[in-house]
Amino acid sequence: MATLNLKISEEISIGGENRGSTKSIAIDSITTYNQSLIDVPTTEFVNVVNFNTVESVGTYAPSNLKYLRITAVTPGQASETVTIKLVTASESHEIKLENGNSFIMFDGQAGNGTSFGDLTSIQAKASNASSQVDLFVASL
Repeated sequence: MATLNLKISEEISIGGENRGSTKSIAIDSITTYNQSLIDVPTTEFVNVVNFNTVESVGTYAPSNLKYLRITAVTPGQASETVTIKLVTASESHEIKLENGNSFIMFDGQAGNGTSFGDLTSIQAKASNASSQVDLFVASL
């Protein structure tokens, strides 16, 4: 087993005064992780993560998932965006990521109140140019 250590840091200077904070989070008992670059087309949403009680390649059990990060990666295309779609059995929520920005879920929750257990998949679609997302997943 391993410990996943996360560090979130904000830095800002206002009126010559430096402000911000750093938060460190340790997630224990990680036994499985995956990091991969996934091609994202402009023509349709594609699954980047699936959720089910039976795990397989690209499919994770919600009860085991501890951390998930998706980062939009489009080299040379600073203005390119990728839309991430959180899909549940009854609805979906879309989040637009500019190139280099990330969507993060940990402790089983997204910022909009969606939990890993609610999700059936997370999908992605590029806006103008074929792109990639950098996926990092850690689970028990």
